[in-house]
Amino acid sequence: MPQAPTRWVGPASTTFCADGTTPALAAFDLALGGVQWSYCSTDQAWRSVLGATDQVVYLNSITLDQTFELTALDAKSGAELWRRPLTPPTELGMGHAQGPFAAAGVVVLKVNDGSGDAIVGVDAGTGAERWRSTGDAVPTPIANTEEVVVVGGFDGLRGLDRATGVERWTSPMRLQDDSGVGVSRGSAAVTGNTVIVPAGGNLVAIDADTGQQLWQAHGLRHPSAWEGFVVGYLGQGPSQKVTALDAETGATLWTAPGRPSYGDLWAIGGGTVSVLDPASGIVAYELATGEVRWRRDDPRLGEPRSAEGDAVFVLWDSYLAVLSSTDGSIRWEVESPLGSTQMNSLGINSGSLFVSVDTLPPGD
Repeated sequence: MPQAPTRWVGPASTTFCADGTTPALAAFDLALGGVQWSYCSTDQAWRSVLGATDQVVYLNSITLDQTFELTALDAKSGAELWRRPLTPPTELGMGHAQGPFAAAGVVVLKVNDGSGDAIVGVDAGTGAERWRSTGDAVPTPIANTEEVVVVGGFDGLRGLDRATGVERWTSPMRLQDDSGVGVSRGSAAVTGNTVIVPAGGNLVAIDADTGQQLWQAHGLRHPSAWEGFVVGYLGQGPSQKVTALDAETGATLWTAPGRPSYGDLWAIGGGTVSVLDPASGIVAYELATGEVRWRRDDPRLGEPRSAEGDAVFVLWDSYLAVLSSTDGSIRWEVESPLGSTQMNSLGINSGSLFVSVDTLPPGD
């Protein structure tokens, strides 16, 4: 049976933070939904979780004065470990790089810390700088794999070793996102060592270790990937179609009605992709076949934002729920006081669900 909604706040208060403010990030028990800890900040900011391991969760913040910053928090306590200023994305489709954020114990960032733009590799736990790459035209990270970070954009791509920053390969292929969608996540998708890059009207898959082109297919808007599948969409409005490709060949596997969540976010995992049903509610498609695994028409559920293992996470403003990827049933749900804040993004590790919270004034 679904559990009763869990109030985000305790019965004796309306906030988590001692100064009367809403937390910038909260950690929930992944299995049960109870609050494990909260991280408080006085900054008014738009926030997103960029990645999480069992040791560290990484929180991106954009303040009202357009200051971009990455904060690393201890995943078990919420204690702040380190901070780094970030260079704002300046090109369409050049949002935060997809793929394992802290692979090989290194987080790769584009920063400006007073001496100009640079690509830096920092220790995932301490923030200590391991390597730095500078030049006349500093590229932007567009994709992460376990051993390589792909950087570049309109002027070509390069593969850098995550541990050392040494260049492994270069390619004249240009990232060119024609979707017209500007969101916080980058437009390149990652599965294993394969990086799928929008290149005008096409998608091009490259081997992240060598830079070799693997296949080319008709372009899908803002693709994402999971264990051998690539998912994107075609069309606009009610006519949008979800399309799945084989990540090894680029062959189209199936097309069905539906669209990603607001911000072009895909909930892919557990062998399904859960999307917004054009008719109403949420529908989960089998990744391999496009067959409907389950469908739910429940106005409370908001939008599917992420998936992991046998769970699908739905989020919208002040409502969060964890659904079973098997049948869409609710495992637990959270209702939070909204006011001038809203829950924004999710991150997951083996035991926690991390939820970032916007604290911008109303209307921003």
